[in-house]
Amino acid sequence: LMKSIFSRFSSVTLPSEICHTSIGILSTLSSFSFDILPIEFTHHKFNIVWNMLQDLEFSEEFQVSKEIYSNFIDQTRIQYQTYSNPFHNFNHGITVCHMIFRILKSPSIKSYINEIESFALFWAALAHDMDHTGRTNAFEISSKSELSLIYNDFSVSLSNNSGS
Repeated sequence: LMKSIFSRFSSVTLPSEICHTSIGILSTLSSFSFDILPIEFTHHKFNIVWNMLQDLEFSEEFQVSKEIYSNFIDQTRIQYQTYSNPFHNFNHGITVCHMIFRILKSPSIKSYINEIESFALFWAALAHDMDHTGRTNAFEISSKSELSLIYNDFSVSLSNNSGS
């Protein structure tokens, strides 16, 4: 199942070396006070997601290569840029992903969710708002936007996000 989900992201190769983000940035990942906003370089943002992923130590049973993980992160970043949304952007995805990361690192969570659910939560958190227009359902419907026509005026933003 995991192979099929990630298979469309296998065309790009992992950079020859995943560069290391400064220790100061990575050390804040273990804290709820992590702040993505001061981080401006894309490779640092990539490394933050990569380090959270590695720290969660998802099992080898998923059989997802580093290249596919890398490509999924990069394609998610690209998809967030579709509308140049000032809030629902890659920074927001990383922030939500970080919150889920902190929850998944809590020892007590293991009694409530299994590894595949944790895996799904991590990726869903990162990508949850990609392709978000930044406009409300009411705006989409009243302006008769292309999206409102596609989704028949029903939960336009949510339908668009889940379709991404």
